[in-house]
Parts: sequence; C-alpha cells; structure tokens
Amino acid sequence: MKTLAIPFIKRDYCLDLFMEQIKKQTYPKDKLYLLFVDNSKDILYGTRLRHIFSEIKDDYADSKFITLNFDSFDHSDYSPTIDCRLAKHRAVVAVMKEIYKESKGDLFIVEDDTLIPLNALEKLNAVCIVCKDAVAACGYSFYWHKGWKGRPNVWEFKMEGIKGGEEGVKELEWKMVPTSGIREGVESIGASGTGCILLKREFLDSGYEPKEIVDTLGFKGQDIHVGYWINVKMRKRLYVDWSIRCPHIHKDTDGKIDVIGANVVIEDGKLVPTW
Repeated sequence: MKTLAIPFIKRDYCLDLFMEQIKKQTYPKDKLYLLFVDNSKDILYGTRLRHIFSEIKDDYADSKFITLNFDSFDHSDYSPTIDCRLAKHRAVVAVMKEIYKESKGDLFIVEDDTLIPLNALEKLNAVCIVCKDAVAACGYSFYWHKGWKGRPNVWEFKMEGIKGGEEGVKELEWKMVPTSGIREGVESIGASGTGCILLKREFLDSGYEPKEIVDTLGFKGQDIHVGYWINVKMRKRLYVDWSIRCPHIHKDTDGKIDVIGANVVIEDGKLVPTW
C-alpha cells in the first residue's frame, strides 16, 4: 500500500477542480491510504474538507483526516526576500513532518493548488520501478512570480570547480541551478517542488528530517534539501517525468486567479480543464 497525502490550506478558488482530478486518478484506489491534512485553520473550510473526505474515503484501502494549526504558507503572500521565504517555509516543514510520520509505504504528495494529469500517480510509480536507483519521482508545476513566471520548478546540480577544504583538502563544490526550460522524457534531476512527487519508503526511512532553516547550496528551502539529501547523502536519484505537466493555480492579493501551465482556462469566472 502507498499513501496519497494532500496538504490543504484555504485555497477554495480551486478546490472543486483539484478534487475532480484526484477522484479521477487511474492508480488503483484499493492500493492507496488516503491522508487528508487540513491546515486551513478555518472551521467552515475544514468542515467542507471533512464532507469531501467522507464522500470518497470508502473508495480507498484506508484513510485518515488530520487537522493541524500551523501558520499557513500561501503564494499570495509571497515576498522574494530570503528571510520572508524562510519564515513561511516553517509551516511547510511542520506539515511535511506530520505527513512523513503518518504515511504508510511509499508516499505520494499532491499539493492543493497543483492540477495533476489523471495518470500522474501511475506514471510516477512506473518511473520508480524502471529506474532502479530512484528513491523519488516527480512531475512539475510552474513558478508564477515575476521574473520566473512559467519556468518549471525543476532544479539540477552543477559542480562548479573546487574549493579549499580543511588542511588544504580540495572538495567538489555543488551548486543548485534552475533548469532552463521544459525538456522531454525521464531525467535525473537535483531537486523539484513537492506539488506532485512520489517518495519511496527507502527515502522516508533514510533518516531525513525536514529542516526549518537550510543553508545547503546557498538556498534555504526544504524542497531543495530533499533533492540534496537524495543525490548527495543517499547517493540515489530523483527523477522527473517531463510528460507530467501540472498547471499551478495562483490567486493574488487582488483576487485575480492565474493559471500557469497548459490545460486549464477560465470561463465565466470558473476554472475549466481542457484535457
């Protein structure tokens, strides 16, 4: 059995469409443990989530609904400063710790502003079967903020020369850099966002723990550190399947909804999938 974990904050603007994609996933539900993680901190929204959960939970092999109360991280509050990003990542880290603790078997994580293709879970599982050194596989969503909008949230490691170590020992210097654009096929990468990812039990049992403050590679983010742990500490691989393209739905502070990535349009104020 694998876990399908969905962390929710209050993103009511895309909840219905998001859940339709979850309900229609082709991966067998009788092989999944459904984990709803409500971090909305909103009684009415939490009640709505519980109603949705009650309607679908019996379709799965097992299920659980948990309520958390961490400060929510929402891209509508985004600031490009590192300090602000660090503060907001603390909520993400806290939620991830709960998900890791509650999971059974391999772990699918799907974030509630990410629309995944209907066969996404099957494809991620296939990647981890075919690629023997894989301990994780992901699809990809897109950045929305200025300067990076439309770029895939996929990163790769680069070794940029050498640096001086203790007593003159020279070591490789690892850098994490964003990919230049969308490619094809299945490819080993450095890191990705966690909007659509499969983490094998081997990763979850490796001693990894999400960190609130990460200095690794000059980037302080728990999703980047997942990739660093896999590639550098475990000497294993994280793969991206470039065919798993996941539109990212963003609502800004003015209430405007923006869909970054293909396959979704806005008609009469509603989000409509085109696949």
